[in-house]
Amino acid sequence: MAKLRLVPTVSILAALACILHFASSSACAQSSQYTITDLGPFTVRTMNDLGQAAGIMGNKPVLYNNGVISDITPPGGIRGEASGINNSGHVVGWVFFCDLVDGNCVNGRSRAFIYRNGTNNVLGTLGGRDSLAFDINDSGQVAGWSDTSLQTGGDSHAFVFQNGALHDIGVNISTRRSEAHSINAVGQVAGVASSNTNNGAFVYTNGNAVFFEINGYANDVNNGGQVVGRFGGNDDGSGRAYLFSNGVRQDLGSLSSQHTYNEAIAINDIGQVVGISSQSFFTRLDERAFIYSNGVMQDLNNLIPAGSGWILNIATDINSAGQIVGNGKLNGQDRAFLLTPSEPMLLTDLTNQLIAVESASFLRGPFRPFSVFNLSSDQRTRITLITRNIDIIAGENIAAPSVEAEDAQHRIFSLPVEHVGRVPGAGWLTQIVVRLPEDLTAGDLQVTVSFRGRTSRRGLLSIAAGALTTP
Repeated sequence: MAKLRLVPTVSILAALACILHFASSSACAQSSQYTITDLGPFTVRTMNDLGQAAGIMGNKPVLYNNGVISDITPPGGIRGEASGINNSGHVVGWVFFCDLVDGNCVNGRSRAFIYRNGTNNVLGTLGGRDSLAFDINDSGQVAGWSDTSLQTGGDSHAFVFQNGALHDIGVNISTRRSEAHSINAVGQVAGVASSNTNNGAFVYTNGNAVFFEINGYANDVNNGGQVVGRFGGNDDGSGRAYLFSNGVRQDLGSLSSQHTYNEAIAINDIGQVVGISSQSFFTRLDERAFIYSNGVMQDLNNLIPAGSGWILNIATDINSAGQIVGNGKLNGQDRAFLLTPSEPMLLTDLTNQLIAVESASFLRGPFRPFSVFNLSSDQRTRITLITRNIDIIAGENIAAPSVEAEDAQHRIFSLPVEHVGRVPGAGWLTQIVVRLPEDLTAGDLQVTVSFRGRTSRRGLLSIAAGALTTP
């Protein structure tokens, strides 16, 4: 029997991007366990899809890459912080400079900077003393804020840096103060602003700012335009984590009734949210890192191996693979951590239909057991399923993933796996090619994938009656 040799094409990637970028938190159910990696003694702020992370150590901006922590402070900088990183490993943040006069540090000023491939580019300002950068997207657009005047207590405006120049977007947002905290792939910006007329969290799109939460704070925006942050409280040490999606602000709740302070810090493209929950913003008692997924907030401390020695205090970022970074204590010592999901996942859309295509035609379902569009003489249809958390390490002696389907009559079918490999251009995803058995009948199948002794949640695969005709 001929084996299918999948030739990756742009078509499948385009289809995936369309589905994933606009999926909500209900699109991909997950309550997985995690493995945990000690990243070292630094405060981690951000991470990209390749597992590179950035933050601050000893008052200096640092980059974590493959187990190595590197100081990326621009020359002459006294202190600073790295705040954002894209999938090219480019880092943004801020650095503090001053002039030494008779041993004294004078003329202090902060500047936004970009670190690329070992080289720093220190940015200017919008006319004032200070500028800070918080995020960078894969196109190289940078979001932050800058003073607009040297006058003490003057205005500061959100900016986007692109094509070598700072662009003042604050003039379209607020008459006083605005800060850009996050920027997504299409240039949408989320942040916070205050003036005599507009206050709170905003999302900025193509020159227009929408304020959606008075006295709110926006931390992150994903590629679907969903925004997370906090609202309310703080004068009494309280606060509420929120998700703003499709014009509606949703309170994400709390880990316990004693936790009055909750803040959503980051969101990935499938709507998974991470952050911090604690008894009070002021006392910082009982801090716990959380993940919010599929309508449920969970304490990440309950999702790591027992007896690990870790207490996870805050989760600061989550990438497209569902990996999470944050800070906590390992045997009482402050450390940065990386969590990697260990449960395999079949990716689905909003209706729980599997993100799958016919492997020869790259068309979505419903699928027929037989098709003339295949590369084998048996004419059985091959389906490409898209999965996460399936990493086969080189040299590892382990069985390949297995796929099963259950029909409405509760019959179980094995879907033979013919190919397992990375999705080109999206290395955190794995494609699994399966062959449909000939005795399937029309209807919806509940499909699962098993790997390393763990089984994914179910996704729907629709089967149509009959065979395709030759075009």
